[in-house]
Amino acid sequence: MDYSKLSCPICQGEFTKDGNALRCCNGHCFDIASEGYVNLLPANFKKTQLPGDNKVMVNARRDFLGKGFFAPLALSVAQRLMGASAILDAGCGTGWYGSQIKSILSNGNTSPYVCGIDISKFAVRLAAKSGVDCAAVGSVFNLPLKDCCFDAALTVFAPLCADELFRVCKKGATVVTVNPAERHLIELKQAMYGIATYENPPENAQKPLVSSNGDVLFEHTHSERLTFSGRLEGASELSALLSMTPYLYKTGEEQKSHLLSLNELSCTFDFYIDVYKKA
Repeated sequence: MDYSKLSCPICQGEFTKDGNALRCCNGHCFDIASEGYVNLLPANFKKTQLPGDNKVMVNARRDFLGKGFFAPLALSVAQRLMGASAILDAGCGTGWYGSQIKSILSNGNTSPYVCGIDISKFAVRLAAKSGVDCAAVGSVFNLPLKDCCFDAALTVFAPLCADELFRVCKKGATVVTVNPAERHLIELKQAMYGIATYENPPENAQKPLVSSNGDVLFEHTHSERLTFSGRLEGASELSALLSMTPYLYKTGEEQKSHLLSLNELSCTFDFYIDVYKKA
């Protein structure tokens, strides 16, 4: 893996690889895991012992995304990042989006550098095996990355910190965000809660990327709504989709059992894709 864009989360010092560890100029040292990722989330930065998505949700996301249901979304995002040489996947999860985008944008011997950062150790462990160039455990609110080292960034269904994205992105960098639109997974919810299930609130579109002081840091340049459907078959695919959502913990056993008893389910996937530019 290429750790050249990482920096110390404690002092922001530059790292030097020292055997199976990264050591900064001030002596802070972080071990490189056997899978290749590095945990740059110090214990005093955590609000819980194991922050982020748990192993059940992460494994479900790996299984579901691996089926290719969201391939049209990855392609659409990749098209917005054409020409980028260094891409940050902030809140990368299992690394599926970053690795797919890297593959789509690769051309012969030319391939963009993709770095994935996520607060979940379980997710980053999988991201390190996904094909991205670098994967690290870290907070999007304190990115363990050097200043002005990316010309593109994406965040898919993940929290973001505009201040930190502004810091690590170069002038003119493109940022793509993806959020659920109103009809996302509506049939999944109807199968559990009934036909009158509510739609997602519409405020996910065109969220301004503003600083902690309210200053607009990125110009909003494009917005689109991407809607398509997929047919899930059998309990394993339905369980994978359910388990990667918060509905797994918000739904009663009877409703979940009803969903998993279905032979198939045609489900709507509905997204807002927004594109921003750093001035």
